[in-house]
Amino acid sequence: MLLLKKRRIPFGQMFAKLSNDLTKLYSFSNFDSVSGVHIIQLIYDMCTARPQPYIQQLFHALARYLEEHTSHLLLQIIHSDNPLQAYATHWEQYSLASIYIDSLCIYLNKRLQKLASETGPTQNYATRLTAHPSDILSLSRRIWRYRVLNAIRDQYDNLLVNQAFGIIASGRQGVHNAATTIVTSAASATHPSLVRRFVDSVCVIDPTPSSHLSWYFIEFKSPYISRLRHYCQKRARDLFDSLDIVSFMEQISALLVTETANGERYCHPSSLQEVVTCCERALISPYVTRLQTELDMAIFTGNLYSCALAYSLLARIADGIQPALETYEQFVVEGGRQIKRAVASTEFKDLREVVEKLMHFHTKQLQACQDVFRNDPAFTAALDKAFRTVVNEQRTKALYAPELFAKYCDLVLLRRPTRASLSETDREGRLHQMLHLFKYIDDKDVFQKFYTRALARRLMFNQCASPDTEATIVAQLQSVCGVEYTNKLNQMFNDVAMSETLSQEFARSGPGAPVTRMKSMVLTARQLSSTAAAGRDFKFPGELLDSFNRFVEFYHSKHSGRKLTWLWQFAKADVKLNYLDKKYEVHMTLHQLALLLQFERIDRLSIPELAALTELSPLETLYHTQPLVDMGLLTVDASSSSTPSVSAVSDDTTVPPTNERSALTKGRGDSLESSEATRRVVEEDRRLYLQALIVRIMKTRRQLSHNQLVAEVIQMGQQRFRPDVPLVKKCVEQLINKEYIERDENNRDMYVYVT
Repeated sequence: MLLLKKRRIPFGQMFAKLSNDLTKLYSFSNFDSVSGVHIIQLIYDMCTARPQPYIQQLFHALARYLEEHTSHLLLQIIHSDNPLQAYATHWEQYSLASIYIDSLCIYLNKRLQKLASETGPTQNYATRLTAHPSDILSLSRRIWRYRVLNAIRDQYDNLLVNQAFGIIASGRQGVHNAATTIVTSAASATHPSLVRRFVDSVCVIDPTPSSHLSWYFIEFKSPYISRLRHYCQKRARDLFDSLDIVSFMEQISALLVTETANGERYCHPSSLQEVVTCCERALISPYVTRLQTELDMAIFTGNLYSCALAYSLLARIADGIQPALETYEQFVVEGGRQIKRAVASTEFKDLREVVEKLMHFHTKQLQACQDVFRNDPAFTAALDKAFRTVVNEQRTKALYAPELFAKYCDLVLLRRPTRASLSETDREGRLHQMLHLFKYIDDKDVFQKFYTRALARRLMFNQCASPDTEATIVAQLQSVCGVEYTNKLNQMFNDVAMSETLSQEFARSGPGAPVTRMKSMVLTARQLSSTAAAGRDFKFPGELLDSFNRFVEFYHSKHSGRKLTWLWQFAKADVKLNYLDKKYEVHMTLHQLALLLQFERIDRLSIPELAALTELSPLETLYHTQPLVDMGLLTVDASSSSTPSVSAVSDDTTVPPTNERSALTKGRGDSLESSEATRRVVEEDRRLYLQALIVRIMKTRRQLSHNQLVAEVIQMGQQRFRPDVPLVKKCVEQLINKEYIERDENNRDMYVYVT
């Protein structure tokens, strides 16, 4: 129980009692006989003594006691067979006892801090050791620094630091029990943990912010870095002279790992980066040129192992990988061009070949960026730049990327016979890879037009392999290009759903079913503006007129005022052949059906006669007749005159179709809207888009110079395609002619918006 009453005390006798308890604590003996309450009472009595407190006297007495005790420990350390081991043991005991004593001297510490704030530091014995009296723990550590560490450094040839460096050197050689001039043969004498215990002690002996870690920086870290630099330089020279480049890189990589681990093991965390930098400069910097050469060769030869080794070293050096970025970009560009050249040199029929080879090459290089170059953003950017070059480089019209990718999507999404169809997972995987390449396309508006055209055909002919995948692709295109880009595609899905509802209502309408079942798909004209031209008129088969007229009447009753434009080139028909011994069903175009029905009444007709009866052109008549001849439904007699005639095949000479359900060769409906026509539509859309963009910019800015306007148009237009300067200039002139903008009278290079 503490007595808080102030009283007169004999300081000498009281401190003698305190000194006796301190000796037990610092010597780690007779702990049971030491009472913490007793020590606190002694300190309190001396700090509150009457008539004058013994605060400074107590502080000075404690300092003298600690000085005497550390002097005694110093002698034990230097006369030990293993000084570092003895130092570590004595320090840990001394530090633990000082922390405990400091906790018992809380009242003294508070009075010291108050006294220092009132009177300021005094130049006396205590301040010489502690700068100013603050607390007992700081005092104990400063005394340890001056009386033990500095004494060993100055009077005993820096015994501890030299032994620590000896242990580190032995560890580098893989010999942890080798004798040195200081270290004995005992295993514990050279144990690496002794170094860490020593470093931890010197890192806490400078508690004030101004001198934090100063002893460590001067006496340990600086010599450690110097010795490390010398060791790494010598080791690297020896390895470079004796090994091939791959083995050299392996050894240097291992050495970097080892020395980084040593830095973590022996040094303060604040020094780790300096240790790593020292190793990199000594082991890598002198050999950068040779490593860069090896990395370039490894990239072109595809040696991923050497690539990874060289990259891991060069990435540590500033601008070390810069030459390799250019090499890698050149390698990817050349690889993409080789794929396109190899495919272009052969007459390939399947567009999937070139796209899938590009996708495989891109996936391979993307994996290399992840595994070899560790997802380095610089190499990923080089890969993107290279593929952007490959994708947008148009060497032939057949390999024009936007059109090619749109056709590839059509091939993957098109419904096929069961044996040739792709699984849902495979289909989505291929399209996901294609979308990686799609992001590199500059002319995304061209892709949009061709994809829209193909999607319309799939929807019209009910040839979508997977509606869910169709919707997923449109959603992904929207995430890349925005909502405006996919508005037309989404509207197509809505039109198809509404058209399906309309067909069901038509099937349920009317008093009786028509002679021929008919299913029509009604799509918005603006959705098909770039997909199909209006079908030219021809003589509609009379056998289908009843169904046709009924649907027209039904639609107009639902939607008055709307005009229906019929796209006959897309119409299909299922025809049953009843004149054979077995019933067959043939899928053909409406044009082919119109031609075939002419032979219901006449057995032999010439091409001009067929053209007149169906009101098709002779060229179209010949084109649509050929599949009927190929299947054996009609025959051609070209021997009687210069104009060939077509005859119906008699029952006894008919060669029946191979399957009960057969499809004729596709008519020209799939090719009426040629690629060239689609490109012309794209050019016209670009012109209108740029004009609208220029008007929007000028309306906002009111006045712009020519160069500023062109720069802004190109920057904003890149979301859809990359506008060229001549096209922008042409659009500007057209808007001037239309009086949307005008040139400034005083400055002809300045454009002004016309309100």
